[in-house]
Amino acid sequence: MNADTSPIFIMSSERSGSNLLRTLLSNHSDICAPPAPHLIVSFKNAIPYYGLLSSKDNAKKLFEDMIVIVNHRLHNWRLKIEFEEMYHKYRPKEFFDFFNLFYNEKTFLSNKKRFVCKENAIFNFAVEIIDYYKSAKFIYIYRDPRDYVNSWMNMPLGPNTPLDAASLWYHEQEKCNTLLETLDNKVFSVKYENLLKNTHKIITDLLLFLSEPVEDACFQVQPKNQDLLFSEYWKNLNNEIMRTNYKKYIGSFNINTINMIETVTKDYMIKLGYEFETNADWENSKNYMFKNKLKRIIRDFRDRLTNTETRRSITDRIVLRDALIKNRQENSEKILNNTKS
Repeated sequence: MNADTSPIFIMSSERSGSNLLRTLLSNHSDICAPPAPHLIVSFKNAIPYYGLLSSKDNAKKLFEDMIVIVNHRLHNWRLKIEFEEMYHKYRPKEFFDFFNLFYNEKTFLSNKKRFVCKENAIFNFAVEIIDYYKSAKFIYIYRDPRDYVNSWMNMPLGPNTPLDAASLWYHEQEKCNTLLETLDNKVFSVKYENLLKNTHKIITDLLLFLSEPVEDACFQVQPKNQDLLFSEYWKNLNNEIMRTNYKKYIGSFNINTINMIETVTKDYMIKLGYEFETNADWENSKNYMFKNKLKRIIRDFRDRLTNTETRRSITDRIVLRDALIKNRQENSEKILNNTKS
């Protein structure tokens, strides 16, 4: 079988098993699937602050900011590349040229042939991705919304309440399913619970879809993977696959909370084949105090986690990214004001 070299994009809500899937794929001899530095959401909409990227000086500014992010300890790509060499090699003139540069170099230095990108909110950029990478393939992975909500409530950052998380899940599945209809045969759908229970079959079918030879290494997480040791968000990925890591919400939420989640996510629970525990008839107006009480509980819980290494590192990365973008924005505004003067 001749391996495909087109890029692969994982499209999902966070806390839906996308990092498990990325980790399994990264074990393949042809596939590079590094931790996501979230270059698209970080830089795509900030490009106007850099000026025309056809200018070498502007291109250098973007390159310098992006390499700081990919090599941040949270992602730790350990890329040692120089602007001059990369500029002459890729001649980047638009955002996705730079995105492609970094992912291609990471793939090349990993001795692999193609990359997997698991960045946040891929569903918001899929049309632009397809426009740039004509042969790109997508993987849509989804998870039971009740477990999705439960997972977020145990994280140091994220939606503040079960209602916030359930609403987010619904809107993101709506976007993903709209793209499914548009992208058609370019998307492979994965139900997280099936990935846990029947890893061999799901990964085999997925590799065939990707035109990759099936390799046994992709059926299990490799122990002590250095990319996974750091983050609390990925702590389960250094163990064997947790085959029964679903329906955890049953021991975490009372029936009223489950009813609320099922009501908010009802349409896509049905579409994606999840069974209900309740009648999904929650009324928001009767639960206003319940929602506010949950907000206080979650806020207090996250305040206690303020000093965790994971939270500090994620916050540090966000502050760093925002500082880089703000600096470029301020410089751009100065140039514009000077021009007007």
